[in-house]
Amino acid sequence: MKPRRLMMQAFGPYADKETIDFTVLKNHQLFLITGPTGSGKTTILDAMTFALYGTASGDLRENHSLRSDYASPKVKTEVQLVFTNQDRTYEVTRTPEQELVKQRGEGTRSVPAGACLVEIDDKGERTLLASSYGAVTREVEAILGFKAAQFRQLMVLPQGEFRRFLMADSKERRIILETLFKTQAYRKLEEALDARAKALKKDYEETAAQKTHLLEQAQTASLEELVQVLSENKRLLKEKEKEAAKTQEEKTAKVRLNEKRRMSFKEKREFEQLEQEIAALEAEKQSIEEALCSGALSVEELTEKSKRLPELTDLIDEKTMRWLELSEIESN
Repeated sequence: MKPRRLMMQAFGPYADKETIDFTVLKNHQLFLITGPTGSGKTTILDAMTFALYGTASGDLRENHSLRSDYASPKVKTEVQLVFTNQDRTYEVTRTPEQELVKQRGEGTRSVPAGACLVEIDDKGERTLLASSYGAVTREVEAILGFKAAQFRQLMVLPQGEFRRFLMADSKERRIILETLFKTQAYRKLEEALDARAKALKKDYEETAAQKTHLLEQAQTASLEELVQVLSENKRLLKEKEKEAAKTQEEKTAKVRLNEKRRMSFKEKREFEQLEQEIAALEAEKQSIEEALCSGALSVEELTEKSKRLPELTDLIDEKTMRWLELSEIESN
């Protein structure tokens, strides 16, 4: 934040309107406010802090004490500060709660505190940002990144109050220094790393607990022993898998063999015909045997049937062997 112009009216020791033009300093980064005790050096800091946050630069001064004792009861106490921050220009105006003479009649009237914050662009156009006491304070805090107490501790430090910063607790100083040096990103990184470390520690503890549980279940004393047990179990499992695969191959081969020995449609027809043919040949053989035993055949008939009988026997044997072969296939 860089002040550009400060106007004080009926404020502190200044009875009338006083204006300080900081632009005459141009680009000088360091300047000195000097003067004898009681000349109003601290009042300048009070005015700047009051304009921004609605409080004085030190806690020992109350807002109602900021009105000049020398001011006319007709003159309103008012502070206006024009400042730049990150290449943007703002104007903030504040008035404390005060007693002023009535515009009509006699006596005084109580005037409530007021505030207004506007942004001024390069063309002089004014944009209202806030118009109430609390809203202006919140907007200023957002613009500067400081609260009133932090601003007083680091940016103003009036009359020896720097020792308050030195004596502040570690948490308060950390917040102030983070805001001043923009180290919030590093704090967030630290917090993220800390959270990651805690998560890794938790994972390690869970893994260690799982390791202990596995060792207890396997009844082993160490990971090396557990690895040996697992290797042996793996070897036994592979052997069982080989045995199961061999058994399955045997079953598959048997099924395939059975599939190969199944009769075709033609063989089934042949099988049925063989049964009929064998039965007919058996009947013919029996008939010839009965005729040969009857004694009623002539010599020619006897000779013919005697020749036919061994032929029938050979045919029956041949067809019976074929029938048995087909019958074996049918049984599978």
